[in-house]
Amino acid sequence: MQEDILINWSPQETRVAIVENGAVQELHVERTLERGLVELDQLLSALPAGSALSGERAFFLKGTLGLPFEVTRDVAQERGYTVNEADFIEAERLHGLASGGDQPMGTIDMGELYSATLTDLKSKGALGASGVQYDPYSSMERDARLVAILHNGQAVDRVVVGDRVEVILDQTPFYVESGGKWSKARHKRAHP
Repeated sequence: MQEDILINWSPQETRVAIVENGAVQELHVERTLERGLVELDQLLSALPAGSALSGERAFFLKGTLGLPFEVTRDVAQERGYTVNEADFIEAERLHGLASGGDQPMGTIDMGELYSATLTDLKSKGALGASGVQYDPYSSMERDARLVAILHNGQAVDRVVVGDRVEVILDQTPFYVESGGKWSKARHKRAHP
């Protein structure tokens, strides 16, 4: 059975589709900015004309809905409002402290986990000796082979819709570290 995993990313949304034998089996669409902009519109509509959106509300939009502060500020200014940036910075700082920002959590050393996964993939021949091929200068669209799926730090064969996962591809145009964005990448995986 042939399974294609199609990923399309833009600043407004991420779409992931799983296609088996030419038919879409699952589709996930995440519209972060759209949801954040709707919430921002509601918050601004509730404010008196020309007043300021609190920094705490602006941080909620960023921290919970993924709406960048710059977008919140620009939209507010376009509509005749301001955003309390000092309070936003303080809310962000307090959140970092409350969530243990930069403090080690648990006993798993993620660097060791990734290093062990890389070594394992190389030994199985899933990756070459140099690891993931990194080429930021060619096309952003390319065929890449899915070599591993990590769920809760462990390599798995299957996940269910809604699970947060990390994928390891044999090649990428993006920085080979967490936090990268994908754009119109197509990945193929064959099942026995």
